[in-house]
Amino acid sequence: GRLGNDAGVDKWSPVLVTGLDGGVAKVVAGSTHTCALMMNGALKCWGNNYYGTIGDGTDTNRLAPANVAGLSSGVVDMTLGAFHTCAILDGGAVRCWGYNQNGEIGIGSTVTPQLSPVQPVGLDGGVVAIYTTYDSSGELTCSIAGGGLMRCWGLGVTAPTTVDGFVEGVGAVSVSRGYQCLITTDGAVKCWGGEEY
Repeated sequence: GRLGNDAGVDKWSPVLVTGLDGGVAKVVAGSTHTCALMMNGALKCWGNNYYGTIGDGTDTNRLAPANVAGLSSGVVDMTLGAFHTCAILDGGAVRCWGYNQNGEIGIGSTVTPQLSPVQPVGLDGGVVAIYTTYDSSGELTCSIAGGGLMRCWGLGVTAPTTVDGFVEGVGAVSVSRGYQCLITTDGAVKCWGGEEY
C-alpha cells in the first residue's frame, strides 16, 4: 500500500494518491510507509502498518491515506524511519509512534509497538527539527531544539539524550546508516560513527 492509491498493486507510472489531490504541504517517504503533512496541520499516512507506523491506533496496513490519531491539526514537520514515525507539533512538542524494540519512540522503555502517537520523554516543547535513520542495528532519531541543543534516542537508548558536546550550537543534522554529521551554527561540520558499513 505504499503508493496510497487504494489498489495494492505495483504501478510503473505515477498514480494519484487517494484523497490527496490538493492541500498537501509536504510528503515524506519512509522505508515501508509514507506520510503527508496537510496545509491545515493534519497528518495522514499510508502503507505498511505492521508495527503501528501509520499511527491510526491499529496495525492494519493502509492502501490509502489514514488519519494519524490525535494529529488532525498542529503538525509542522515529520520524519519517517523504517518502522516508526515522529512529528513536531506547533510549539515544538514531539510525538512518535510505531516500532520501539530499540527505544526509538523515546518513552524510556522498549514497550512495543506504540500504535498511536506518544510524547518522548522531555520533548514537550522547543524542538525545531527532527531526523531519523535506520540500519541493521535498529533505528535512531535525533532532535534539535532552539539554541541548537541536540538530543538522540534509539539503538538501545530509550529516552532523548544530549549528544556529547552539543548542548548548543547545532544548526542542522544529517543522520545516515551507522553515522551522523552536523553543521554547527558557526558553519563547521562534525561527524561521528562507523567508518565503514
